[in-house]
Amino acid sequence: MARLVYTIGYSGYRPEAFLNKLREKEVEVVVDVRRYPRSKIPYYTAESLKTVLQGAGITYTWLGELGALGIKGPGAGCSTSPTFDAYVWRLRNHVPAVLQLQQLEELAYRSVVAILCREENWRHCHRQFIADYLTKRGFAVIHIRRHSEEAHEETDCYDTIG
Repeated sequence: MARLVYTIGYSGYRPEAFLNKLREKEVEVVVDVRRYPRSKIPYYTAESLKTVLQGAGITYTWLGELGALGIKGPGAGCSTSPTFDAYVWRLRNHVPAVLQLQQLEELAYRSVVAILCREENWRHCHRQFIADYLTKRGFAVIHIRRHSEEAHEETDCYDTIG
């Protein structure tokens, strides 16, 4: 049976509902993949999340090289979005990002992980490409939505990613 990894976007969640969702899924580690772990909502800054999660017995880990905000550069040729296309190229070629993908994979083998970003809809977020990477490595990825869950579906970049 495949190891399970969750992804979640905090947009639209009240803090208590967000924390309850993580508890419901028995998440042990939240991996923040925002390039800059800030938010206009104070609860979702790195410092606040780390404190709140720690109080709930959940570890907070920031892997900023897996963030997509402001990414520019050559494209992978698999996405019509220039930002996403450059991001996929980065996941394959930028050594710090590659190393953090490997770190994420190791964490996911040892713990129940939820990959965190702001965007609620995973199809509009770079988490979709991280999910492709993990799926290729035998993980089952479930995207937590506010009112549902969705099993990961391969993106057009699936064959391009690691």
